[in-house]
Order: sequence, then structure tokens, then C-alpha cells
Amino acid sequence: MPVPSFDKRHVLGELASRYGIRIDESDPALSIVLLNQLILEETVQNISGQLQERISEFDISAQKVEARAGQALGREVKVAAAQIRKELDSEILASSLRCRELLRQLHAAHQRPELIRWAAVGVILGFILFCCGVWLGKVIALG
Repeated sequence: MPVPSFDKRHVLGELASRYGIRIDESDPALSIVLLNQLILEETVQNISGQLQERISEFDISAQKVEARAGQALGREVKVAAAQIRKELDSEILASSLRCRELLRQLHAAHQRPELIRWAAVGVILGFILFCCGVWLGKVIALG
């Protein structure tokens, strides 16, 4: 960041117009001003270099912090994903058990009327067979 260059004529004109002081271009006071100008330029360059160095260090530190934060976030995400996966597995297992129980109950509900139906058919056929036996016995005894 350079300091604007020193314009002798402008400075001499300002001194003459503001304060009524006339200084020649070879005056030692002008050399002191020029020396101050050179020291100021060197100081600004030095500070600018140090500032650039600090900014670079800050950027490197920020990148390290970002990397660490990313790693920490990655670990947290992995832990959270593992917990979610574990909970989902337990929910799936619980749902599977509930479905099996519902299927068992459904099968039992459908099985009982079927057993009653076949028992009724057996009783009716047994009764018909009994009646046929009684009838056949009467036919043979009469005959």
C-alpha cells in the first residue's frame, strides 16, 4: 500500500498561500519533509507486509478450524446415524413381531369357524348315517 508521492511544488505552494512562508526547493526543511515521506513509505510497506502475513496466518487457522469442525461434525453425524439405524432396526423388529401376532390372531379367527363348520358337517353326516342304519335295520327286519 504505497503512500502518495511527495509533490514539492504543491507543498511549497500551500505553504506560501496559507501561511505566507516562501521556501526554496533546495531548503533543508524540504529535505526533512522528504525524509519523513520516505520513512512513512517504508513503515507503511512494513506494516502492510505484516498485515498480509497475519491475514495469511488467519486464513490458515480458519481452514484448520473448518477442517476440525468438519471432522467433529462428521463424527457426530456418524454417531447420530448409528443411533437412528439402531432405533429403526428395533422398530422394524417390533413391527415384525406385531405383524406375526396379528397374523396368528387372524389365522386363529379364521380357523375356529372352519373347525365348527367341519364339526357340524360331521355331526350331520353322522346323524344321516345313523338314520340310514336305523332305516336299513327296519327294512331287513321286516323283510
